[in-house]
Amino acid sequence: MIIKNLYLVAAVVAVEVVVVVVVVVVVVVVVVEVVVVVVVVVVVEVVVAIHSVEANSCCDCSRRRLKSWNSAWSFFIDCFVKQ
Repeated sequence: MIIKNLYLVAAVVAVEVVVVVVVVVVVVVVVVEVVVVVVVVVVVEVVVAIHSVEANSCCDCSRRRLKSWNSAWSFFIDCFVKQ
């Protein structure tokens, strides 16, 4: 009788552990997807903004070539922050 109860308790605990693991995996996947979507949206917005500034020629930096992250950052500062 005690052994059957232990098997029942072990089975319930195993099912609960599996449910918790599945919930944690789903939450992690959702968080990763949200982060990826936010990063993609920000990158697209920055690229569109840079191209719109270049197309409108609203600042001298439209002639600047972006060769590195530093030049991209200075482009952003010159074209968007200083205006």
